[in-house]
Order: sequence, then structure tokens, then C-alpha cells
Amino acid sequence: MARTDASVIRLAIAYNKMHDNGLLERLPEPLRGDAVPRQIAEHEAALGGRRGAGAMESGAVGEAQRIYARTERLLVRVRHAVLAAYDDPDDPRIDAMGALGVGANQSENQGRLENLAATLADPVARGEIALVPDLLPAALGEHAAAHKAINKTKGGTTADRQTGAKTLDEERADTREMLKRVKGFLISQLGEESLGQYGFGLPAPATRPRLKKSEPTPAT
Repeated sequence: MARTDASVIRLAIAYNKMHDNGLLERLPEPLRGDAVPRQIAEHEAALGGRRGAGAMESGAVGEAQRIYARTERLLVRVRHAVLAAYDDPDDPRIDAMGALGVGANQSENQGRLENLAATLADPVARGEIALVPDLLPAALGEHAAAHKAINKTKGGTTADRQTGAKTLDEERADTREMLKRVKGFLISQLGEESLGQYGFGLPAPATRPRLKKSEPTPAT
């Protein structure tokens, strides 16, 4: 199996050990059943750009997700930079720049970034807002154009129509959060001294183990 993110490997190790020790049925409801295996599968699908059907489509979707993820990061960073530039969060100059932060969908994100590339030009030129090079209006406009272009490709269309599809950064965050919850569960059940046998605090192997089969958890 190919290399994967360490967080996925650690989650798989912990899952297999909990399987061996009969702990899966004691997990909190959101972690029961196929929750952990499903998160691992979705994370690795995003990691490999395998959201679409077929090699060419998968590659296009992977590129789309990469661009979408960068758009979201830029929007978050710009929002922090703008709010940090003014003492009053209700300063009308902030409202004049338009919506800040991540929007409801990728089309809205593209529009927000394109708008900020225009509205930030004057306050940056006046020295009101200090931005690092990759947040300057010209750089934002360039990425907004790349985002708009990918929306028109097969990869962008495929990514848009996939219900619930997440970016790789989102999947990584979800896996880290799940791993944190599993760790907390183990501490609550067995104490911190048990963590080593579930893979925590140890170097992660280069590849993840195959997940062990488990019977579905009965509904309560």
C-alpha cells in the first residue's frame, strides 16, 4: 500500500487495537459502526485524488480540490488581515470590502476572492492594510481567475456535483479530530498509560495496516 498521512495510519492502528480488545461497541455513537473506516477511506480518496471515475477525471478533480482548498485558505487569511488592520470591527471601511471569509459554496468563494482582489487595492495602496505577497490584490486576482477556470473544466464540474465531497485539507482536519476523539475515549476508559498500545506516542509506520472487519454495532 502506498504511503499515506500519518494521522490516517494512527487512526487505523488504534481502530484495529480497539477491535482486538472489544472496545468498538463502547465508542461514542458518532464513532461507532463504519464511522472510522469511512473517514479513513474518504481521507485516502482525497489524498489520491480519486473522487471522480477514471484516471483523467480523477486527476482533474484532484486539481480542482487543490485550487478550492487554496481559495478557502486565502479567504481566511485575508479576513484575519483585514480585521487586524482596523481598531473597530464595525468600521465601515471593512464593510466596503464586501463579504469576508469562506462562503457557502465554491462559486461564492470564487466571487468573494475576485471581489477582494478589486476592493483591497485602494486600502493597500493607502497603507491601511499590510499584506504579505501572496495576499496582495494581484495575487488574489490571479488565483481567483484560476478558480474560475477550473469551474469550467470537467474536473470542476465533477467536484461540484459530488455530494458532500471535501477538500484534502478538510479531510485531514476531520481525521485529526476523529483521532483526538478516539484518544480521549481511550483515556476515559483505560487511562493515559494505555495509549502506547494503541499507537499513540509512537512513530507511525510508512503504510497503514489493513482494517479489521467488525460486526455492525446494534442500534440502541
